[in-house]
Amino acid sequence: MESLNPTGSYKDRNSALLISQMKARKIMEFVEDSSGNAGASIAAYAARANISANIFVPSYASGPKIKQIKSYGAKLKIIEGSRQKTTNALFEFLNTGLTYASHAFMPFGIPGIATISYELFNDLGDAIDIIFAPVGHGGLMYGLIWGFEVLLKNKIISKMPYFVGVQSDNCSPFINDIENNKNNADKIYSIAEGILIKNPSKFKLLQRYVKKGYLEFISVSEYEIKIAHQEICEDGVLIEETSAVVIAAIKKYQNKSIRNCVAIITGNGLKSI
Repeated sequence: MESLNPTGSYKDRNSALLISQMKARKIMEFVEDSSGNAGASIAAYAARANISANIFVPSYASGPKIKQIKSYGAKLKIIEGSRQKTTNALFEFLNTGLTYASHAFMPFGIPGIATISYELFNDLGDAIDIIFAPVGHGGLMYGLIWGFEVLLKNKIISKMPYFVGVQSDNCSPFINDIENNKNNADKIYSIAEGILIKNPSKFKLLQRYVKKGYLEFISVSEYEIKIAHQEICEDGVLIEETSAVVIAAIKKYQNKSIRNCVAIITGNGLKSI
């Protein structure tokens, strides 16, 4: 339940370390682009560290996420169009000489995400068979795998879990190739806005794990996401639609031999109401 972190998403694990690195380097102002959750998270930790944040978000970002970013005192830049256009606008702004504190490209926060793996081991030991997680840029999945590889290397666990990265049918570059997804970047829509990434930064990196045999990617339809979101909310767990992709994915695996399954709930439902 990463949705219960201080700002309501797993991004806090990344932001805590990334902001600490900037503080150590005496960086007092930075630029970041985000579909919402990362921007809110890094704005919060920057506020705590007395660092000025400029956050670029696409216009389709949920209203509560935008309000959250503003509440922390960040300078918000809302960009019309695709997620890629938001990044492009940020690159133009970087000519001012500010630091690009990207949650997607900077490596500092990955060990923070890996702490999810350590906590899962503390809770479940060696019993985890399969882990489902949403995939946008791929940082969450990379951090999860990185954490378990550390546990395996140190002989704390005896085997790696199997990992399933979940995307929307409408935006699935890890399943289709990135080039095909570039062609209609401005026409893409998904209720799973947090993973609406056409050119994921961890594409080549995660493909290595596919070749190693303990990662695969699947996609789910908009209808499947809506139904999964409705069902889990009716069970009393309010999550955002992006997180519901893992619930929809588990349904597709019901006829397979799964014993101990973990689903990473990445974001709080209050962010998308």
